[in-house]
Amino acid sequence: MKSLSPEDKVVLVGHNYGGYGVSWVKERFREKVLGGIFSSAFMVGPNFTLEDTNKLLPRPDQLDDSFVIGDPIRIVLIGPHFAATLLYQNSPPEDLKLANYSLRLTQFFYGDVANRQIRVTKERYGSVPRAYVIDLEDKLITPEAQRLMIARTPPQVVRQIRGADHMVQFSKPREFANNLIEIGGLFESFDQEGKPYAL
Repeated sequence: MKSLSPEDKVVLVGHNYGGYGVSWVKERFREKVLGGIFSSAFMVGPNFTLEDTNKLLPRPDQLDDSFVIGDPIRIVLIGPHFAATLLYQNSPPEDLKLANYSLRLTQFFYGDVANRQIRVTKERYGSVPRAYVIDLEDKLITPEAQRLMIARTPPQVVRQIRGADHMVQFSKPREFANNLIEIGGLFESFDQEGKPYAL
């Protein structure tokens, strides 16, 4: 982000934990961000902190055949049955197979340091437009959890994709791509305060 010229603006897209990255960049580089798109992602906001999003995480006993350390969960290695039934249930089998080859340990963010690092303000983060794409068959970050984040930090644009599991980029790639293109175009019509220009 630092290397972008002053004229360059980007649209950020975050999925799952990538939502934290979108929030962090919007807070620190708002002048370089045209907008942020969250899809089945953890979306913090001035009224919804990292600690609040952690309450949406599954409990260790809900992770099926996954390898888990800690309660609350500190580290997890997603198991193949969990991936097949709760992450990739609507995705092509070849994507699930490739995913099982590349699964790695995941560490969750907890504590005061992480909470401070991902804290955002209304003045900076809140002034950059954002959108949320709800994946309606997500069994990890459920539609109810996604709507809770939307209610606590309302974005300017909300879209829904039917039949999308947690891995929307595999289960509904065309619909997802079309939404990204459309939302990016909408961001261009917003003013400096994230509000649509009057038509």
